[in-house]
Formats: sequence, structure tokens, C-alpha cells
Amino acid sequence: MFKTLFAEKDVISFSDFVRYALYGPNGYYKKNFTIGPEGDFYTSPSVSKLFGKTIGYFFSKIILEKFPKDKISIVEIGSNNGELIKNVLDFFVGYHLDIHERLEVFVVEANLSAKNKIINNLASYKDQITIVPSISKIKSRTKESIILCNELFDALPFDRCVSRNNKFFQTNIFTDKKNIFERQDKADKNLIKFMKRFNLKIKENFFFEIPSFEYEQIFKDLSEKFDKMFFLISDYGDKSDYFNLSSDPFGTARCFYNHQVSRNFYKNIFNQDITHDVNFSLLTKIAFNYGFNEVDFVSQNRFLLDNNILDIYENFDSLEKIELTQQLKKLVLPNFLGEKFKFLSLRN
Repeated sequence: MFKTLFAEKDVISFSDFVRYALYGPNGYYKKNFTIGPEGDFYTSPSVSKLFGKTIGYFFSKIILEKFPKDKISIVEIGSNNGELIKNVLDFFVGYHLDIHERLEVFVVEANLSAKNKIINNLASYKDQITIVPSISKIKSRTKESIILCNELFDALPFDRCVSRNNKFFQTNIFTDKKNIFERQDKADKNLIKFMKRFNLKIKENFFFEIPSFEYEQIFKDLSEKFDKMFFLISDYGDKSDYFNLSSDPFGTARCFYNHQVSRNFYKNIFNQDITHDVNFSLLTKIAFNYGFNEVDFVSQNRFLLDNNILDIYENFDSLEKIELTQQLKKLVLPNFLGEKFKFLSLRN
């Protein structure tokens, strides 16, 4: 394993390690991994179908107001098992068949192991859905699109940096062929150039995360595919005037393994998720460079309550509502997912 990782260099960046551990040939996200109680972590779509149906309600308002033409594409990036987009489409079928009938749906999922799950979950929509490995492979009949992603940006490769005496350092890693070690080296020119592009402050001696090129590639690819877009992003994180998002001097980078959180980045390689909090201020600035403007930024709690999740819940029969009640609480209560996750809306 280490021989492959260090095949071309003796020392590699933290982002290259994350890319290898998550998206390499044996990477975590290349496997048939599970989300939920049996996996390493939860996501809101895995908690309840109420999440996707509420997004469906929100999209119905946007589509009716902003996309009056006959055809429109809806794109989910990083679908995993197709559960979220299924619940969105189920809402359209139940409440807005007029919208559903003019949709073409693209599911972007690079993990080939997930394809069968997506096909099975979306079997009732098989004639309407196209599964593609990347945004660049989308072949749409329209230049107008609604785009959705849930916990995508926190799963992308990133570097770990720190400022000491007004000098920038990055975490690099090396090996003795048995173990992996890390060290702080002077930040390379590309990282320094990236930091200078954005008007964010930096706290001395506090680690912070810098997203790798995949962030910008997403917005670049979308801007080349569609002329008119509305992009809804749900993720873990917050806004900040600083690159540093956390009061923890080690930053927000962490691992999830069997619902346990650690900073053992170099243990359980390929079998654990490596993630970080999304800095939505930085994300918005990156998106702006590709023609996207912020529409709204709210907590998951606020988004779901403002978009009729309680009314959607009430439409289920009393027997099903017994189970949905606990799921609803997990989605909206601040001490569960309600305040930890945020919704960012962008429009070009």
C-alpha cells in the first residue's frame, strides 16, 4: 500500500494522501460502503425520507417561479445510493406531476460500486434517469438545471495548513515503509496563491483546511454544461471571516470509523472516512468566480421548517408517523442535525 502511495515521491501533500485514501483504486468511496446505523456515519437522507421530500417541495417553488420552460434538468452530484433524489422525485410524483413530466434527471456518482444500489432504488424512474461518473459526461437536452448535493464538499480532498510567525506551512506526509508520519513544511506556491485570492483572515498557530482543486472543478464543469442554474448545497460546516473554522488548534479535519470520531488519519486507511467542516464563506467565494451568486444560507433546521416539513409529515398515516416522529426530531432539533448542517443556495 505505502509503496503505491509513495511510488513517485518520497514526501506527498496531505491532500494527495486524502485523495488516495478516499478515491484511489482501493479508496473508501470506491467501495460498497454503507451509510447509517450499519456504516461509519449518518447523513440526513439516511435518517428519513422527509429530508428529500422537503427538498422536493423547495425545488417545486423554484422550478415554477424560475424555470417555466418545457424541459429542465435536475442533477444530483455524489448520489451514493440514489436515496435522496428518489425522495425528491417521489414528492414531484405525489404533488407536482406537471413538473415531474418535464424533468430529465442525471445522477452523478463516480463510485461504480454504488451503481447497482442507485439502479435498484430508482427502478421506478429508470426511463427518466441517466447515471454518469462525472459532470463532464452529462448530455442534457436543456441548458437549464436544478443541482443538488448533500455532504459532497466535506468529502473532497483538502490540505491542512497553519500560520506560524506570519509564515504558511502545510502538512506533508512520508513513510519509513512501515508507518506514515507527518511534518509541517513551508507551504508551496500554489497553496499560498490560493489563500491570497480570497479575503479571509488567518489565526496564528491554528490549523485550517484548504480545499483542493476538486472544489473549483465542480463549478467550472457546471458552468460549461448549463447556462441557467440553481444549486442547493447541504453540508456540515459554517461561515467564517477566517480560513480557520474551529476554536480547536488542530482544525476540523477528522475521521469517521464505526461512528467513532478520531484524528487517526493513517490508521484504517481505505476503511474510514476522512472529512472536514465546509467553510461556506470560502465556498461562496469560489463559486462566485464561476458566475454563481449566493441566494440564501440557513441552518438545516430553518430550511426544513420553512419548507413545510411538518405539513409533509402530517400527510402520512398515523402508523407510519410513529416511526417518522423520531426521524423528524433528528433532522430538525439543534442538538441532532438541525444546527450542525447548513443549506447554501446559489444561482448564476
